[in-house]
Amino acid sequence: MNFTQHLPSVNAFANWQSQAQENDGRGLKNFRFKNSFTVGLTLKVPIFEGFQISSRVDQAEVDYLKSLETLKQTTQILKSSVEQAFLKLNEAGKRIKSQSSTVEQAERGFEIAQIRYKSGLGTQLEVLDAEIALNQAKLNKLNAVYDKLLAEAELEQL
Repeated sequence: MNFTQHLPSVNAFANWQSQAQENDGRGLKNFRFKNSFTVGLTLKVPIFEGFQISSRVDQAEVDYLKSLETLKQTTQILKSSVEQAFLKLNEAGKRIKSQSSTVEQAERGFEIAQIRYKSGLGTQLEVLDAEIALNQAKLNKLNAVYDKLLAEAELEQL
């Protein structure tokens, strides 16, 4: 668009007016209208504007290249973010699976500690330790579920 300012331009225009002024009680159909019609043509030939047009053309090209580079960079950042979100999602899924088996083992350990305590072979401290281990395993699993939900939300946002 800036380059076209180097080229001559031709503009044509036309104007038609119809005027009336009556103060004698005549109806609108009986007014005496005066019509005027104007037609014109302008020609603009750029001769020299101190290299302003060339500078604007160069600046527009630089802005275009800058926009392309920004688009490329934004696309790469978005791709990386999506890949990272998928990796987080997969990692969280693996952690949930791992923590599920840890919870099962902790439940089994807690049951064994209770049975040992009831039969008189274990102490109450062993039962408390097993219960703490079970609660910690459940907490770790919930953290993994939270991380998975967070990764899903991040992926949806991207």
